[in-house]
Amino acid sequence: MPARISMTEKQREALLALPETENEVIRHYTLDAADLAAIASSRTPETRLSHVLQLCCLRYPGRHLQRGEFLPSAMLDYIAEQIGADTEAIARFARRGATRYEQLAAIKQHHGYRDFTRPARSILSDWAEQEALGLTDGRILLGRLIEKMREEKIVIPGVTVVERLAASAMHAADGTMLTKVCSMLDEGHRHQLDALRRQDTCPADKAVLAPRATFPGRNAAVDRDTRQDRHRPFNA
Repeated sequence: MPARISMTEKQREALLALPETENEVIRHYTLDAADLAAIASSRTPETRLSHVLQLCCLRYPGRHLQRGEFLPSAMLDYIAEQIGADTEAIARFARRGATRYEQLAAIKQHHGYRDFTRPARSILSDWAEQEALGLTDGRILLGRLIEKMREEKIVIPGVTVVERLAASAMHAADGTMLTKVCSMLDEGHRHQLDALRRQDTCPADKAVLAPRATFPGRNAAVDRDTRQDRHRPFNA
C-alpha cells in the first residue's frame, strides 16, 4: 500500500505554508469583533500578539505555529496592526516560552479546535474512503482532506500524517471499485480473465494464447490505438 501521494517536495511544502501575499493574508487573517474581544483578555502586547498569531495559524493553514518558524512580513504586520501591537513585541514574548503552551490550549478550547485523535481520525478515514471513489489523482483527495480538517477545526498534525491517510483511502477505494467491477462480470468473462491470468504466470516458453475477451464496440478502437502507438522567526 502506498504511504505517500505522488508529488514534488515543493508541492508538499506548499500545502501547509503560511500565506505571504497581501491578498491571501487579508482573506485568511482579518479579525472580527469576537476575535478582538478574546485577544484583549491577554494582559500585555506580547501575549496579545502571541494569542492572535497562534489563532490565525490554527485557522489557516490549519496547524500549530512552529517554534522558530519564519513569519512572512505581510502576515505579521497585518495581524499586529489590527490589535495595535508593535511587531517587536514578539521578540520579548520569546523569553516566556512556557506560557505559549498554556495559551495555546486555552485558545483551542475557546475556539473549538481539537487534535487529530480518535474519534476524529476514524471519522475522517471513513470520509476519505468515500471521497476517494472515482478519483485517480491522490493530490485531489489530499487537498480535499486538508480543507475538510480546516472546516471541522481539526488541527492538522503535518503533511506526512494526512498524506498517509489519503494514500490509504485511495488504496481502499481501488479495492472497493475492483470488487464492484468483478461483481458485474458474467461467468464467461471470468473464465477469460482467469485464462489471461494463467497466461501471465506461465514461463515464456510455455505460454499459451488465451481466448481474447470480446467487448462489443471496443476491440476495434483498441486495435487502432495499438497501431498508432507503434509508428519570516517565532521562538515562543
